[in-house]
Amino acid sequence: MISSKPMAWALLWLAAMAVLHAQPETAAPLAFDVVSVKPHAMRPGTMMFRFSDGGPLHVTGNTFNPPASTLSELLIDAYDVKAYQISGLPAWAQSPNGDHFDVQAKSERVPTPDELRQMLQTLLADRFQVKLHKERKDLPVYALVLAKGGSKLRKLTAEEAAAANAPRERSSAAAVNSADRPAVINGTLIGLIRLISLGVDLPVIDHTGLPAGTYESANLNWGQFGRDKRGGAPDAEDGLSIFAALQRELGLKLEPRKEPLEMLVIDRAEKPTAN
Repeated sequence: MISSKPMAWALLWLAAMAVLHAQPETAAPLAFDVVSVKPHAMRPGTMMFRFSDGGPLHVTGNTFNPPASTLSELLIDAYDVKAYQISGLPAWAQSPNGDHFDVQAKSERVPTPDELRQMLQTLLADRFQVKLHKERKDLPVYALVLAKGGSKLRKLTAEEAAAANAPRERSSAAAVNSADRPAVINGTLIGLIRLISLGVDLPVIDHTGLPAGTYESANLNWGQFGRDKRGGAPDAEDGLSIFAALQRELGLKLEPRKEPLEMLVIDRAEKPTAN
């Protein structure tokens, strides 16, 4: 008589092997086919700066080729975040005074923006030894909201937006703004928030509820505003604070709040070797 125990163990072993073979293999992370990372030689006294808003990626066909970039800016591109959502970076990796790198990364085909970001995340892990985790934190921000009376921004029609965004020659005398005719600014809300952010001490989050598109408004003299006005009274040197000017000219208001934001916490980052 044949014992049932060996038969039972054999059946269990076959069942286990079947389960193992049925498990899907983990897909390899998306990666560029050719990568070059080299330190960008900065002349003494120069400083590189680019808007870090998680905006359009610097791509030419199948090649990711940003201008001289810090690790902070590359993380912004890779994870589609803002600069204030990154913490834990060493000084050499921060903008604008950190080390800059020239990156050329090519794929065999033209990737989608989402694929491109995944490829860049792989590049940062391989070449900069980046290790990070994500967590949510309540951070102080300025919420951009509608002031009493509503927005004074005018949304351009599709035809007007196309004309406003078309390249134009700078030699035309008609394009020069005279003292009695205020300039106008044509741009998106994202672009407007970029400018506002340069003049205040906290991140600016859009809560206007205004639809996406190109807008026209009176052009504020951005150069006259000092940082960290905090809505204070105007002074003789700078005139209106940016807080008061936004309400008067654009019908918008900055409200201090705390909001939960997802943060990238950098656990490790190393300078890459040139190649």
